[in-house]
Amino acid sequence: MSFDLLYNLGYVFEEKKEFFEAYHFYMRARYISSTQEEKDNIAKALQGLVKVFSGTIEESDDKISNIVIAGDIQIVLKTTIEELLESKKMLGTIEKYIAKDTSSVLDIGFGNGMISKNLNYYGYDVTAVSPYKESILHVIVNEWQDNLLQPEQKVAKFYQEQVDINWMRQIPSFDIIIAISDNNLSIFNADQNNKEEILELLLDKARSQLFIKVSSRESSSDFNKEDIAKLAQKYNLDVKVISKDDEKYELCLIEKQAHILPFTIPSPLEIAKSESLILEVEVNKCVDSYGAGYINDWHHFVEFLKEYEGNPEISYQDSILKRYYDEFKPRHLEEALFNALGRASKLNRGWIEYPWLHDKNQKVVFRNKLRETRPGGNHNFGPNTEEFGTNEFNRLLVLYNLLKKNHYHPEIFTDGYVSGYLLIKDDDYRFVVTEGQHRIACLAVLGYNKIRCRFSTRPEYPKIVDYNNIKKWPQVENGVYSRNLAQRVFNRFFEDGVGRDRMGLD
Repeated sequence: MSFDLLYNLGYVFEEKKEFFEAYHFYMRARYISSTQEEKDNIAKALQGLVKVFSGTIEESDDKISNIVIAGDIQIVLKTTIEELLESKKMLGTIEKYIAKDTSSVLDIGFGNGMISKNLNYYGYDVTAVSPYKESILHVIVNEWQDNLLQPEQKVAKFYQEQVDINWMRQIPSFDIIIAISDNNLSIFNADQNNKEEILELLLDKARSQLFIKVSSRESSSDFNKEDIAKLAQKYNLDVKVISKDDEKYELCLIEKQAHILPFTIPSPLEIAKSESLILEVEVNKCVDSYGAGYINDWHHFVEFLKEYEGNPEISYQDSILKRYYDEFKPRHLEEALFNALGRASKLNRGWIEYPWLHDKNQKVVFRNKLRETRPGGNHNFGPNTEEFGTNEFNRLLVLYNLLKKNHYHPEIFTDGYVSGYLLIKDDDYRFVVTEGQHRIACLAVLGYNKIRCRFSTRPEYPKIVDYNNIKKWPQVENGVYSRNLAQRVFNRFFEDGVGRDRMGLD
């Protein structure tokens, strides 16, 4: 638990070009960093690894292969969709019962890390421990990209440690303890002789709730339901079976406090009072970075996918996507946002961030050229290279067919959530999609009405922009935007038909 030791070990492994080990020790140092200097040093170290890491996800024979390469080492983890969906099912069950007004969670034997990762997104302070290095490899493979690109975000803390009775005696108390692995006795390095003491320690260390998985049948490698019933009876507590597979297991919950309120995924108008980064949004309230909607509007990704549904053999050259990129080529922010001159004339000087996105302490600059989203162009509009457009075409087709087959399971996949931020105006909202614009277009065409999204963790984006706080928006405070112009820009995202306007459609 020494920051300096862990950080220096990370540096040593990086110098030796053992990048997976370097990443692991840097992350462990990140978990315990306390001063701003430590946090800044870790962020810099993690960002330095971006150039040596790369990865991809492949699907074949109903298996998902998550491939990560760092230096000369490649890790390939293969998982079936069924295994991933089973983890999601467990997460969904815990989500229905986990106490709302609590904070600390200990996940013992965290498996692939999905439950801990998502509970962290829900706002809980999660520590996850496993005796198996394979579990750490799952976490590295699933989270490296998110952690390297956004090193300032709050994360679940994952450790590989020996878990046994002595360890259980020494750990502090947690609000919630989760022990739902298969072969639970093996996780605790225990047997039939000391399982009763393990169970008592688990219950003692859980201040509010204990989630525990027990075998539906007599088992020498798992806790049995008779064991948990005996424990609860001893302390005059109830055991609630919250999920079960008659052939395999029962997922049990013991609550040590009365009248516990369960957590719920907040709506956009409720989330200001929540610590959750996950919210449930209506797809017809989602817009792209320039205000076009994906439902009841005209969006180039959506229209192309509709075209593809009618003609699966269509080429990029003959697609509406190419036509859009060829026809809509705004020269500055006024044209990009309003598709006309004179509606926000100050914005025709070039490209500048929105009034709520800029650091008020930084110098304001109108750029002559819009930044590329990837080499060759910007996926929001033209001009783009032929190669860029073709790549967008292919990316949409792959995602559409993947989501059509497997559905939207953001909890399962690396960077799976559509991400962005909220614009709030009284009792209405828009969710501005900043990451996942291809996914949201696919979901709109596939008929999704509501989806779970995640606030972007990129530092340049706020979580919530409230119309009533316009005076405090950074570029209103620094005088770049007048209040009137800032209102006009904000209100544009609430207008109907922004996408139709782009293509000159009624």
